[in-house]
Amino acid sequence: MRTAIETASTAIWLLAPNKSDKRIIQALRLIWWSHQDASQLALAFGMEHTAVTERLFSRLTELRDLRPANRQRKLDLAPITTTDMLIAADKSQNCDVTTMTLLTTWRLCSGMAHGNKATSLMLLERRLVAGLPKHTYFMTSSWGLTTVALTVAVHALKTAVEGFERHAKRLS
Repeated sequence: MRTAIETASTAIWLLAPNKSDKRIIQALRLIWWSHQDASQLALAFGMEHTAVTERLFSRLTELRDLRPANRQRKLDLAPITTTDMLIAADKSQNCDVTTMTLLTTWRLCSGMAHGNKATSLMLLERRLVAGLPKHTYFMTSSWGLTTVALTVAVHALKTAVEGFERHAKRLS
C-alpha cells in the first residue's frame, strides 16, 4: 500500500497544476531528481557516468525550452521531499471517504514497513500466546486499519486517473 500511495501521490502532484507548462516543468524536474538519486547510487558502487548525466541534463533543458514560459525555470532545484509531495497531493484531492490523509497513511505504512515498535504497538492487534512466557503476543494487522489505509490508496489512485483523464480530454 505504501508504494501505491507514493506512486498515486506523485501522479496527483504532477497532474495538479492547471497550466501545462507547470506540469511539464514538474515532470522534467522529477526525471532529473530521479537521475540524481540513481547517480549517487552508481557512485557508491564505483560507477562514474558523468557523460550520461550531462547528456540527460542537456536533453531535459531542450525539452524545457520547447515551452517559452519554461525557459527561465530551473531544472536543478533541490528535490521535493516525499512528505511535501504527499502534503501537496492531499491538498489537490477531495477525499471525503476517510479522515486519514495520504501523509498519515503513508507514515503508518512506513512505520510498519520499518518495524517502528511504537507504530506496531499502537496499530496492530495483539493477543497473549497461551502456554508461553508472559508478554508473548501474536501480532496481526487490524482489518479496520487495513481497510482505511487501502481506501485512502484506492481513492488516491482514482484521483490520479481522473487528473490524467481531465488533462487528456483537453488535448483531444
